[in-house]
Amino acid sequence: MQFIVDIRPSLPPEWSAEQISDMLLQETDAAIAFMEQGVLVRIDRVVGRGGNISVWDVSSLEELDKALGSLPLAPYLAFDVTPIVKHRVQLAFEERKLKGSVR
Repeated sequence: MQFIVDIRPSLPPEWSAEQISDMLLQETDAAIAFMEQGVLVRIDRVVGRGGNISVWDVSSLEELDKALGSLPLAPYLAFDVTPIVKHRVQLAFEERKLKGSVR
């Protein structure tokens, strides 16, 4: 199952620049580990605000909840989760590409 996850951070204002930098490094390491596992498919920055939009591929909502909850910044993040399935145009494109008819 794939999900679009809109993540919005709300970091404590009393954190020092060093604390923020350290936490962002931990968050990056965790995200890369999920990417290496194929769980985090894509992550993009949202223009004009903090946070990101990402695509996650997991077997269940429980697995997604566990993954998101394990992020180092999870206590300071708000998540909006939207389940997605491939659109018919995407499926047609992939089928044609397999057959070699897409230029």
